[in-house]
Amino acid sequence: MSPFSDNLRMARGVSQFPLAVDRVRYVGTPVATVVADDRFLAVDASEAVTVDYEPLPVVSSVEEALAPGAPSLYDDWPDNKLLELSREDPEVDEIFARSRVVTETYRMHRHGAVPMETRGVVADYDGERLTVWASSQQPFI
Repeated sequence: MSPFSDNLRMARGVSQFPLAVDRVRYVGTPVATVVADDRFLAVDASEAVTVDYEPLPVVSSVEEALAPGAPSLYDDWPDNKLLELSREDPEVDEIFARSRVVTETYRMHRHGAVPMETRGVVADYDGERLTVWASSQQPFI
């Protein structure tokens, strides 16, 4: 499932599955699902789940991820860029050349989506493809 296939055809393909496949790429990646007839059985089953993680190099900033030789998020990618676009417009370049420029670095903490609407999800699996509709403002949740 590539969320970019219809919108940004120049983006690299990204397969995104409901659970991690082969490796975990970020903290909080779902790795297991428990299905049970009641809550108590589900809790018991979840306590039986064990995951053996092999530590990977940590990349905790955009600068680190884009640095030459940074660990790749996907094995078949030469770098960690999903998409790179550039446009040139001499008129815009001229306007920017005359403009004042303020340069600053801002760092944002990791956080979760906090939508105003209630959480709701509808999923449809047709044997080949899982389609999920979610009332969330956070992509891919």
